Parts: sequence; structure tokens; C-alpha cells
Amino acid sequence: MSAIQTYFQDFLTNIRLPDNLKKALISAHTELREQLKSDDLTKDLLVESFLQGSYARSTCIKPAPGKKVDVDVIVVTNIDHDTVSAQEAFERPRLI
Repeated sequence: MSAIQTYFQDFLTNIRLPDNLKKALISAHTELREQLKSDDLTKDLLVESFLQGSYARSTCIKPAPGKKVDVDVIVVTNIDHDTVSAQEAFERPRLI
């Protein structure tokens, strides 16, 4: 391996998410999505959920010390936007 390849590999290692953080993020978004599918308040509204953003594209970089990584979870519901306003949908009972 050339010096440039080694430097680039070191660079990638320094900016990529560490394995323990990846595992924690997977656990968190999986738990959230499973809860949305099974919770009495949301299970009948949920059509689909999926990941989006840098985490989903595997371009998320290691956060600076003291900063956090966000995982964008998109939730598709069957709430009719023609009859239910955004405010009304927001005011529905929450999980938290």
C-alpha cells in the first residue's frame, strides 16, 4: 500500500463512526420504529418508516467531542392531509 493510500485510510478511520456508536444508533432507530409499529397510539396510523439523510447514505461522519449524531427517521402516516391540518395532526396524543 502506498503512503497516499495509507494516509487516506487513516483519514477515513478518523472520520467514520466508530463501531460502538453505529451499534447504538442501529439499536435506537430500530427500537423507535418497532415501537411506532406496535404502540396503540401510532400502529393504526403508520404506513411506513424509513431512514434518510447522511446516516442512511453512509456519509455520516464522527461527531466532534460533545456533539451528537442524528438519524433521520421518516414516518409515513395515513393521516389525510386534505382533512386534517398539520396542527391537528401534531396535537394528537404523543408517545412521550
